[in-house]
Amino acid sequence: MPPSARSQGRIEAIHTVELRARAEGAITKINFRDGQYVKKGDLLFELDDAEPRAAVRLAQAEVQSAEATLRQAQQQLSRFESLGSNNAISRHDVDNARMQRDVARAALEQAKARLETRHVTLGYTRITSPIDGRVGHSRFHVGSLVNPSSGVLVDVVQLDPIRIAFALEEGAFATKAGQHADISALKKAWQALIDSNGQRISGELTSVDNPDRSAHRQRDAARRVCESAPSAAARRECECLSAPGKR
Repeated sequence: MPPSARSQGRIEAIHTVELRARAEGAITKINFRDGQYVKKGDLLFELDDAEPRAAVRLAQAEVQSAEATLRQAQQQLSRFESLGSNNAISRHDVDNARMQRDVARAALEQAKARLETRHVTLGYTRITSPIDGRVGHSRFHVGSLVNPSSGVLVDVVQLDPIRIAFALEEGAFATKAGQHADISALKKAWQALIDSNGQRISGELTSVDNPDRSAHRQRDAARRVCESAPSAAARRECECLSAPGKR
């Protein structure tokens, strides 16, 4: 039997997202249960949007007012340019009319930017999951007033793929970079490449798919890594003692 070595490791999630409020408002609806699996884009929290919606309507009215002002300024400029071509008014009056048109045009752009900002703020009242994963425990409830300083509303932990983190002594890992390895995890096997440049190895492995989410955080598991070198074979067995992961 080839020589073997043991090392402790653990399963880790590659992506863990902390969801926070980006606007102030009372929570009106929570659309998940603690520990529930959610998909990317799922709506998790809804905040009171009465004030942001009113701000959007106000900004829309400001855009309409700015558009009317610009139309009026453009018409005034057209009349003055016609009169100026006949020397009926001074060049100074035409220049002033053109300046008023430019000011009205800039005011319209400002109003449009404010409207866009109000739409963004309104969007902050709907908090969605940015990844597929499992939600943790939230200490907030319907009616809780939250804002950007309220801290984490809930964590979302990706369960597929995951990574395996472990370390081996250099003597137990005397191999060449690029050699193939077999990784067995939860009674399944994957192919990996040993990443070694002659330095101490900290256990970098390929990712481990977890489509059925059978590996969870804080769940014990075992990992076995079998390596085949051109001239000899070595086997390393890694017992992973905690949470899900990939690496």
